[in-house]
Amino acid sequence: MNKSRKKYIIVFIITISIFIAVFSLVDFLDAKKRQNISQLQDRITVDLIANETQFDLLKNAPCKAINEAILSRQLGELGKKLAYAEETQGVRNQSVVDLKKYYSLLQVKDYLLSQEVSEKCDIQIESIIYFYEQECNDCIKQGYVLSELKKKYPWLRIYSFDRNLDFSIVETFAGLYDISETAPIIIINEKKYSGFKTVEEIEEYIPELIEKKIHEERVKGGEESIQKKYPSADIVFVSHTDQEYSYRVFEENEQDVEYLDIDLTYDEAEDNFSFSSEKLGKQE
Repeated sequence: MNKSRKKYIIVFIITISIFIAVFSLVDFLDAKKRQNISQLQDRITVDLIANETQFDLLKNAPCKAINEAILSRQLGELGKKLAYAEETQGVRNQSVVDLKKYYSLLQVKDYLLSQEVSEKCDIQIESIIYFYEQECNDCIKQGYVLSELKKKYPWLRIYSFDRNLDFSIVETFAGLYDISETAPIIIINEKKYSGFKTVEEIEEYIPELIEKKIHEERVKGGEESIQKKYPSADIVFVSHTDQEYSYRVFEENEQDVEYLDIDLTYDEAEDNFSFSSEKLGKQE
């Protein structure tokens, strides 16, 4: 066998080896993606069951035991994983479509739960219902805006539904709001807004967002003011009225736990706090 022929045989063997290696890698990655989708489907199924159980528990729970933090906060994480599945597998992949149906059902159940809690216990729960379509440029931009709002206001609940999804739950949900316009469409406080909306426009539709954000920042600012004076203390926010913010501050000693009830007054012009009263107490 001459050298030229040997060379061609070696090149052929190397080529076949590369092809087999690449094919095996692609097959492995596809299997891994399918496994990830399957795991996500299982996760959503578990969340559906958990959501149903949570619904039953909260319907009978006293309002003093319920607050917004109790409600599920897993939707954002699952939504990101669904978006990843769409990017890697394609929006028309049947496994992805089934996954989106599971996720849509979870969103509807979570929305019903939040409404039930809000009405029963008079808890303000800010939410946006968002209808989008595939291959819609304004919908892509609207998605970025809603993601930015979620970063800015972490407690905001956003429910996103694909109008092209052939699923009776989504069709019924859209029918409740008489959705006939071209996407994007958002629903806020039962009012419908069609077309692309900026962050600033949506903030105008939900002024409670800015009010709650200001309140949280002031509560944190008050805690920081107290921390400067009592650096080793544990601080608990109690309540506020107008510009007065009340806190309970705990300091441990060898025998018992001392606490201070501290009232701060916020000066809006100066953007700072002043101590208006401090009362000492002991917790045996």
